[in-house]
Amino acid sequence: MRPEHWLYMFPLRLRSLFRQRKVDQELEEELWDHIEQKTEEYVAKGMAAQAARRIALLEMGGVEQTKGAGICAK
Repeated sequence: MRPEHWLYMFPLRLRSLFRQRKVDQELEEELWDHIEQKTEEYVAKGMAAQAARRIALLEMGGVEQTKGAGICAK
Protein backbone atom coordinates (compact mmCIF):
# COMPACT_ATOMS: atom_id res chain seq x y z
CA MET A 1 0.00 0.00 0.00
CA ARG A 2 1.33 3.40 -0.93
CA PRO A 3 1.89 5.84 1.95
CA GLU A 4 -0.46 8.37 0.34
CA HIS A 5 -3.22 5.80 0.28
CA TRP A 6 -2.67 4.92 3.95
CA LEU A 7 -2.76 8.59 4.95
CA TYR A 8 -6.06 8.98 3.13
CA MET A 9 -7.67 5.77 4.41
CA PHE A 10 -6.70 5.97 8.07
CA PRO A 11 -8.95 8.96 8.97
CA LEU A 12 -11.84 7.40 7.04
CA ARG A 13 -11.56 4.12 8.91
CA LEU A 14 -11.20 5.89 12.23
CA ARG A 15 -14.32 7.97 11.55
CA SER A 16 -16.35 4.90 10.59
CA LEU A 17 -15.35 3.26 13.87
CA PHE A 18 -16.82 6.14 15.86
CA ARG A 19 -19.95 6.24 13.73
CA GLN A 20 -20.54 2.54 14.35
CA ARG A 21 -20.40 3.14 18.09
CA LYS A 22 -22.96 5.93 17.75
CA VAL A 23 -25.27 3.72 15.69
CA ASP A 24 -24.97 0.94 18.28
CA GLN A 25 -25.75 3.39 21.07
CA GLU A 26 -28.80 4.77 19.25
CA LEU A 27 -30.09 1.26 18.58
CA GLU A 28 -29.70 0.28 22.22
CA GLU A 29 -31.52 3.43 23.34
CA GLU A 30 -34.38 2.67 20.98
CA LEU A 31 -34.64 -0.90 22.21
CA TRP A 32 -34.74 0.24 25.86
CA ASP A 33 -37.41 2.81 24.94
CA HIS A 34 -39.48 0.03 23.43
CA ILE A 35 -39.09 -2.08 26.58
CA GLU A 36 -40.15 0.89 28.71
CA GLN A 37 -43.22 1.47 26.54
CA LYS A 38 -44.25 -2.18 26.80
CA THR A 39 -43.67 -2.12 30.56
CA GLU A 40 -45.89 0.96 30.93
CA GLU A 41 -48.53 -0.70 28.76
CA TYR A 42 -48.63 -3.78 30.99
CA VAL A 43 -48.67 -1.69 34.19
CA ALA A 44 -51.62 0.27 32.78
CA LYS A 45 -53.42 -3.06 32.31
CA GLY A 46 -52.94 -3.81 36.01
CA MET A 47 -49.74 -5.85 36.06
CA ALA A 48 -47.14 -5.25 38.79
CA ALA A 49 -44.21 -3.13 37.57
CA GLN A 50 -41.57 -5.80 38.15
CA ALA A 51 -43.60 -8.48 36.37
CA ALA A 52 -44.43 -6.09 33.53
CA ARG A 53 -40.76 -5.31 32.95
CA ARG A 54 -39.84 -8.99 33.01
CA ILE A 55 -42.51 -9.83 30.42
CA ALA A 56 -41.42 -6.91 28.21
CA LEU A 57 -37.81 -8.12 28.36
CA LEU A 58 -38.84 -11.69 27.58
CA GLU A 59 -40.91 -10.55 24.61
CA MET A 60 -37.97 -8.57 23.28
CA GLY A 61 -35.75 -11.61 23.60
CA GLY A 62 -32.99 -9.64 25.30
CA VAL A 63 -31.47 -6.35 24.18
CA GLU A 64 -28.11 -7.80 23.13
CA GLN A 65 -29.71 -10.64 21.16
CA THR A 66 -32.04 -8.21 19.42
CA LYS A 67 -29.16 -5.87 18.57
CA GLY A 68 -27.23 -8.80 17.18
CA ALA A 69 -30.14 -9.85 15.03
CA GLY A 70 -30.44 -6.35 13.57
CA ILE A 71 -34.07 -6.05 14.65
CA CYS A 72 -35.30 -2.65 15.71
CA ALA A 73 -38.99 -2.15 16.38
CA LYS A 74 -40.50 0.80 18.11
